[in-house]
Amino acid sequence: MKRISSPDAAQIHHRERSDAGSFVIERDGARIAEIGYVIERAPQRPPRAIVNHTFVAKALRGQGIGQELVRTLAQWAARNAIELVAVCPFARAVLAENPQLGRQGAIAQAGGARL
Repeated sequence: MKRISSPDAAQIHHRERSDAGSFVIERDGARIAEIGYVIERAPQRPPRAIVNHTFVAKALRGQGIGQELVRTLAQWAARNAIELVAVCPFARAVLAENPQLGRQGAIAQAGGARL
């Protein structure tokens, strides 16, 4: 598990397997927020991270935590040449509202924002 510092001093941990992963924020040993993805690989194209869910504990919603997770995931994907396909409605909305998170030429695809 890799630790990633976010600007608001929360610790975001990247849990990564070969075929999936998540960025998680824990507080006092409890998971308070998470964004998850599944890796899709095919010949002749870069790998894709299918963003399938975002969770923020009810008491913490509206504080930008989910948006920070989406930003962290998008930065990781850009650094690793991984295309994002957001099927999670929250992640799709954040990416649509913040085009700077995506790559140039991003297009909407079949219910997901492809970046």
